[in-house]
Amino acid sequence: MYDKQHITNLIFLIKKGDQNAFKQFFNLFYAEIYRFLFKYLSNSDDAEDLCQETFIKFWQQRQNIDSSSYPRAYLYKIAKNLAFNHSTRKPASVSYDSNVKLISLAGKDPQIDYDNVALAEECRKVINELPERCRMTFILSRYEGFDYSEIAETMGVSLQTVKNQMSKAINYLKKKLII
Repeated sequence: MYDKQHITNLIFLIKKGDQNAFKQFFNLFYAEIYRFLFKYLSNSDDAEDLCQETFIKFWQQRQNIDSSSYPRAYLYKIAKNLAFNHSTRKPASVSYDSNVKLISLAGKDPQIDYDNVALAEECRKVINELPERCRMTFILSRYEGFDYSEIAETMGVSLQTVKNQMSKAINYLKKKLII
């Protein structure tokens, strides 16, 4: 997805304190980290705040970045920790991004639109009910497209733990969403 050599060069420059390289890195990953945090927190303001805090911490800890590992995983690890800490202070709640507008187009069935919105809301509520580790695992897998080994590295857990958490999350969602 990203040119690894370009990212490696950016990290090399960031570790030296190059702010222009950091801006490039920020521009490459900002939307991805924001989307992850929004899916996890279900609140655009909190996601925005924690996204910026993630990059601030990344910059502050730039000397600790291991050039041989994936900086994307390190970035997600920071975001994950901030989200965990935030969730313990403030429980997750369902909300909608103010930029998202639901519009019924002429010729479409408004009942189908209504049903889709209701289903999406119900899914979001059930995902928010998952235990922290399950929810994080589910979001990284299903929304961010991480494979299980990337999730294990990002969360600092074993591959088997990731498999167990996904199984638990999927079973819970199936049980709660069966109509």
